[in-house]
Amino acid sequence: MWKGCPIDERESMIHKSRDLMIDVSAFEAAMLKAVNEWPFSCEANLTASVINHQAWLGHAGCAINHDAPEELTRLAWSMLNKEQQDAANLAADNVKNIWMERYVRNNANK
Repeated sequence: MWKGCPIDERESMIHKSRDLMIDVSAFEAAMLKAVNEWPFSCEANLTASVINHQAWLGHAGCAINHDAPEELTRLAWSMLNKEQQDAANLAADNVKNIWMERYVRNNANK
């Protein structure tokens, strides 16, 4: 998520991120993959009150889906209209709720 990208790949990466966020079901699936495969990063970022959880999940989804760096995911986000942003945020909220239910259940007995 936090890396550079060769200049000649930047535009393609931005468009891949934009297209993924527009395809809400694919975007949600990518974010779910991130929460399933990156348990420690999720715990660190989704329990921190100073982190924008929707943005972090969006970055994670684009990173795990097509290796997009955070900076380019933000640029792709700015290309979405309000309706597309709202739909992407709702998908991130759904994934966060799924993750939170698991987290609470797994930590209830500790």
